[in-house]
Amino acid sequence: MVANVLIVAGTLLASAAGTAARIAANGSWFWLLLAVGFGVLFAAS
Repeated sequence: MVANVLIVAGTLLASAAGTAARIAANGSWFWLLLAVGFGVLFAAS
């Protein structure tokens, strides 16, 4: 169950990166959120 929660959290963080890129003018949060999201996803495996 912990792995499923981490997968959901990583996916939400990665999708939040796209939203942050749209909102922020310079897109600086995009790469940070994407990297954190992928890190959480890989922690689930």
